[in-house]
Amino acid sequence: EIDGFNMTAYTVKDANDNDIALTNGNTFETPASDVTITADLTAIPWDGDGRRINPFVIEYPSQLDLLAKKTIGLDGFEPNYFAGTYFILKNDIRYDPEDLDAEGKNYTPIGNNTRPFAGIFEGNGHTISGIRVARRGNTNDDSYLGLFGNVISGEIRNVILNDARFFGYSNIGSFVGHATSSRIMNCYTTDSVFVWAGYNGSQCLGGIAGYIFDSKIEGCI
Repeated sequence: EIDGFNMTAYTVKDANDNDIALTNGNTFETPASDVTITADLTAIPWDGDGRRINPFVIEYPSQLDLLAKKTIGLDGFEPNYFAGTYFILKNDIRYDPEDLDAEGKNYTPIGNNTRPFAGIFEGNGHTISGIRVARRGNTNDDSYLGLFGNVISGEIRNVILNDARFFGYSNIGSFVGHATSSRIMNCYTTDSVFVWAGYNGSQCLGGIAGYIFDSKIEGCI
């Protein structure tokens, strides 16, 4: 187990890029030169079953990323709106704000313009920090940004955001980019949370939510 991941397989190569044989599945002799270890990692599955009395438990960044991948349908997962499914944060979660991809981001919002999140996310008063989201075009793929990109008939509650940046085109909010028939409750930011757009004609930006329809924001600052 490596910080929220299971290691499913790995290979070892010497300084000349030659394979080093493994014995007993995971043991090798260290040569005189440097070695390179390449590992296949998968996120540790959530504990729980998603019911109100036994919600899925999220305690690592990799498990929050897994929720985004399963909602949207990335990495081979079938899209899942998680309608009526319960999630809870076990502890604070921090993303490394220096560990960014080529687009300048380290996080994928949960839900997009065509595949929304419809579950119940209980932050349990914990803080999520270090998120960086940057989309530099002017299409729907560069919109619906926030901790949650798009929520329909869902609830986001008791979450704290700290040190987060959300940059894109439209429908951008710190907690939810676009919400329909949903509730955002007791969510607040503490320090250095920014939401902004980089194009003329950008619209629907907000501190808590970018756009809401038939939804409620309660107790949020």
